Amino acid sequence: MDAHHPVGTVRPGGRAARVRAAVTAAVIREILTVGYSRLRVEAIATRAGVHKTTIYRRWPTREALVTDALRDQAVAAIAIPDGGSVRTDLLHLARSVALNMRSPVGGGLLRTFISESASVPEIAGVARDFWTTRFSVAGEVVTRAVARGELPAGTDPNRLLEALVAPLFLRTFVLMESINDRDLTLQVDVVLRAARTDCYVTSPTGPKRASTPGS
Repeated sequence: MDAHHPVGTVRPGGRAARVRAAVTAAVIREILTVGYSRLRVEAIATRAGVHKTTIYRRWPTREALVTDALRDQAVAAIAIPDGGSVRTDLLHLARSVALNMRSPVGGGLLRTFISESASVPEIAGVARDFWTTRFSVAGEVVTRAVARGELPAGTDPNRLLEALVAPLFLRTFVLMESINDRDLTLQVDVVLRAARTDCYVTSPTGPKRASTPGS
């Protein structure tokens, strides 16, 4: 293996890229079919149309294989908007998150994380990597808003996104309630109001703004 390409990664294009795409897609389908704890490399290989040794050469452990597949899924599942306005972008992002939570793949993966996390310790690390990747990608919305002066300097993208997504997660997976566009708009406006009063600032680069009445 090329020393410049770590385990589980491939050069873009060609057979290696096709194999990676087939295998990672097969991993997602197998998780949705049998769950994480019953995941078997042999079944993944059969679904992907490759030999299991092809998988082991690239991913020596089940955890590495699933982590890579979920990392790809985390990046691909939700489009990151860039409409020039933080409110517009966050509303677009919230809609994408809500839609993904209701989808067979997105919702199925999240339910697997919830149902198996207590009985399969390994899945906690996999889930953590999945969320880290997803928040890192989506955080660009907040980073751009700070650069445009729409949000305070030092606003922590993760904290803001957690505040945005957590109620959606609660409504979908705990309360089993639907989410409409009015709910999403209200949630975005609540989070933005908090953000603009420095609630999510964790590393200010300048003096903290004094709050004013009515802000």
